[in-house]
Amino acid sequence: MKRFILSALLLFSVFTASFAQETDSAYVRSHYTKIERQIVMRDGVKLFTSIYLPKDQTKKYPFLISRTPYTVAPYGEDKYKLSLGTFPALMREGFIFVYQDVRGKWMSEGTFEDVRPQTTQKGNKAIDESTDTYDTIDWLVKNIQNNNGKAGISGISYPGFYSTTSLPNAHPALKAVSPQAPVTDWYMGDDFHHRGVLFLNDAFKFMTTFGVPRPKPITPDKGPRGIKLPIKDDYRFYLEAGSVKNLKDKYFADSIKFWNDLFKHPNLDTFWKARVILPHLTNVKPAVMVVGGFFDAEDAYGTFATYKAIEKQNPGANNILVAGPWFHGGWVRSDGSYFGDSWDEYVSDPNAPVPYQDGVQDKRTREYMIDDQRFAARRPDVKVYQTDVLTEDITLTGPVLANLVVSTTGTDADYVVKLIDVYPEDAPNPVPNPKNLIMGGYQMLVRGEIMRGKYRNSFEKPEAFVPNTITKVNYPLPDVAHTFKKGHKIMIQIQNSWFSLADRNPQKFMDIYQAQPSDFQKATHKIYHDVNNSSFITVNVLKP
Repeated sequence: MKRFILSALLLFSVFTASFAQETDSAYVRSHYTKIERQIVMRDGVKLFTSIYLPKDQTKKYPFLISRTPYTVAPYGEDKYKLSLGTFPALMREGFIFVYQDVRGKWMSEGTFEDVRPQTTQKGNKAIDESTDTYDTIDWLVKNIQNNNGKAGISGISYPGFYSTTSLPNAHPALKAVSPQAPVTDWYMGDDFHHRGVLFLNDAFKFMTTFGVPRPKPITPDKGPRGIKLPIKDDYRFYLEAGSVKNLKDKYFADSIKFWNDLFKHPNLDTFWKARVILPHLTNVKPAVMVVGGFFDAEDAYGTFATYKAIEKQNPGANNILVAGPWFHGGWVRSDGSYFGDSWDEYVSDPNAPVPYQDGVQDKRTREYMIDDQRFAARRPDVKVYQTDVLTEDITLTGPVLANLVVSTTGTDADYVVKLIDVYPEDAPNPVPNPKNLIMGGYQMLVRGEIMRGKYRNSFEKPEAFVPNTITKVNYPLPDVAHTFKKGHKIMIQIQNSWFSLADRNPQKFMDIYQAQPSDFQKATHKIYHDVNNSSFITVNVLKP
C-alpha cells in the first residue's frame, strides 16, 4: 500500500527532541553551575566568557564553545540561560558549555572588526579570530576543572564565521567544529552582497543596531536600539530614499564604520578579499560538520563554499555536509515541519461553483466519469497535486481512501476528491477524432467522490466545523481498477463544489434544503500538507 502525499516537498527536522521531565530552564539551574571569567588574550585584551559547569563531578566533560557578537546574556553568575546548546539533547548529554563575547562586542574588551581578516604578522600583538579562539581553548583546558581535554565549537550565521575561524592553526584540544550557515564572503554571496550587488534591505536594517560603535564594554539593556522605519512598506521606504547615499547621509552620516567601508570599497579589492576565510582553511585537523539550508536567505553561499573549500584543500579530512530544505538556522530555530505556507489556501464561492464537466450540456452525461479535467485544473478554487512522470506502469485496485486535513472559515463545506490519469504531452490524438480531442496532457477522470463535511463523523448527527480549526475529513472513493501507464502522471484534484452534478453547500451549518439564496457565502479553505498535518490518498498498488 502506498500513500501519494499531496505536497511536493515535506520538510523534515533534525536536532530536535522533547522531554517530559523538566523544563529546559529548570534543568539548567538544577544541573549546572554558572561562572563568569575574563579570559586574557595574547595581546592582553580580556574577553568576557560565561561557563556552565555540570554539577555531576563523577566524570570529565568536553567543552562546547560558542563565540558570538550577539551577546552571551544574561550577565551575572546568578542569572542563567533558559537552555544550553543548540538543542535540548546536548544539554542533557553533558558538556561544559562556554559562551564568549568576541573581541570588541558587549562585555569583552578590545576593538570589534567585521569579519576580521586573518593576520599575517607574528608575535603577541598579532591577533585574529583564530588566535582568540586558540587562547580561549588553551585557558579553558588549563583552568577549568573536570574537563577531559577536548573541545568543540559550533555557531549559526555570524557565530558560524567564528566557528570556521577556529580551524586555521587549531588548538590541539579542538576535536570537532560545526560552522552552520557561516558568514563566509560578504562580497560574493553572503548577507550584504551577491556578486557585487548590495543587498540593501538586509545591510541597512542589520547595521542600524549591529554597526553602532561601542566605545566601552556594555550590556544589552544599554545597547543600541534599531531604527524604526517611518513607513512599514520597505519597498516604498527604500525607493523614496532615492539612493543608498541618501540613506547613509540621513540615518548614519559617518557613524557606522561598515557603511563607510561600503562606499570606500564598491569593487572586489583587497579589503573584501582579506575578509574571506576560505583560503586559510588548510591543514584542517578537527572533524568538521558544515550545516546549512537550501532556502537560507542570508548565508546559503557560505555553507557550500566552506564545505567545498575544506574538501578541496584538505584531502582525507573528516569533513561532512548536512543540508536540508531549511531557512536560515531553521534546523534549530523551528521544528522543521514547514517553511513558508504549510497549507494551500483558496476561496470557494458557492455562487460560482466548479462545474462537473466542461462545455455545455442539457443533461448529465455518461462521459463525465472519464472526462478531461483540464478545465477544472485552471480554476483558482481547485487544488492540483501530481506525481512526476511514471517510470513504470502502476496498477491501482480496490479502495481509494481520501485522508484530508483541512480548515475553513465557514461552518460547513463539501469536499470533492478526484483521481486523474494525466497523459503525456506527446500522446497521439484518436483516429477518427470527431470531437477534435487533444490528448497531449489530457487529464482523464478515473475516480471522483464528494463528501458533505458536516457528516464527517456521523451521518446521523451532523457537526458544524469550528472556523479556522484544523479538522480531518476522511472518506472512501469508489473502488478502482486502473493502470497508469509509463510516461503518464497520477494527479489528485481537490475542490469544494461539483455543480450541477451535486447540489451546492452554502458553507454554513444548516438544513441545506431550507437554504435561501442569501445563505450561500464565500469561505476560505486550507488543505494542509506539513509533517504534523499531512493530507494524503491511500490506494492499493497491484504487484506485478
